[in-house]
Amino acid sequence: MADNPARLNWQASSPDELKALYDRWSENYDADLDRLHGYRVPAVAAEALARHVARDAAILDLGAGTGLVGQVLAGLGYRNLIALDASDGMLAQARRKGVYREALVHKIGTDSAPGCAFDAVIAVGLFGPTHVPAAQLAGLVRWLATRGGHFVFTLREEEYAGAFARAMDALSASGAWRLIETLAPFQGLPRSEPERLFLGWVFEVTTRRRRSDLRRLAARDAELP
Repeated sequence: MADNPARLNWQASSPDELKALYDRWSENYDADLDRLHGYRVPAVAAEALARHVARDAAILDLGAGTGLVGQVLAGLGYRNLIALDASDGMLAQARRKGVYREALVHKIGTDSAPGCAFDAVIAVGLFGPTHVPAAQLAGLVRWLATRGGHFVFTLREEEYAGAFARAMDALSASGAWRLIETLAPFQGLPRSEPERLFLGWVFEVTTRRRRSDLRRLAARDAELP
């Protein structure tokens, strides 16, 4: 990280500052993460999705950045990919990879769900205190609640305990989703920060109708002697 600390700084004090940082970094992002970090989180997450989601599914790459996740998914046989990110500069790089059916500029937290249908969501590098906070997780899961589908995402290990753990547990307790796979902690930045571990999960999001059925069953069971 010493080669260019400013360009490799992941932190920002506001969403606008974060967007500007990524816009400036966009042309060098892929090379920096590969050469300096050996960044492997996109590959691990995409391979997890591929274990559970059909190849003809429509996949929303949430916080797609330059399209590193989409590039791996395309290599695994996925063709119906939609990229969504707040940074125009990052999405410009994603479009150049030629793996996305659509690439949409979308600021999470201020906009409603994108106007396209999808069967699964994958989010790598999206969640965190200076990115998308735990409070917005439930709203993003609701994007899948009409059709159902899979939600795959990663976190740095140190970001899990606390708000994210509570938000994830609340979604499970409400029947909004069910856990399909928990990834073993893994090195995401082996060249620069081998001691830093990442976590990942695959959840299946329950449709609104199915969730209502589950609530009725739970209420009925509670009344049994």
